[in-house]
Amino acid sequence: MKKPENNTENKKPTLNWIDDQFAVSGVRNYSDSCCFFNLYMKSAVGSVAIYGCKVVSGKNGDFIAFPSSAYESDGKKGYKDHASVIFDNGMQSKIIKAVGEAIK
Repeated sequence: MKKPENNTENKKPTLNWIDDQFAVSGVRNYSDSCCFFNLYMKSAVGSVAIYGCKVVSGKNGDFIAFPSSAYESDGKKGYKDHASVIFDNGMQSKIIKAVGEAIK
């Protein structure tokens, strides 16, 4: 594999880690009820990045939706997530707050 040239496209974003557990970057508003962002989390094996996450305003409040693809099977349509995270102890609320602050 050829080593990539050292240019601006290969630079990693500077991350501001929150609670030394997660960071968000690339926050962009899509509509009044949805914004996209990238989520970075620290794990035992290193940092994990999930690109294309969304904060969606639903009828029961805001929630995080992970990247997904539409599918159709046996006449039924739906979405299948590419990644999923089970958050501990209010972590989802902290992430939603961090995304909201990054939009302002």
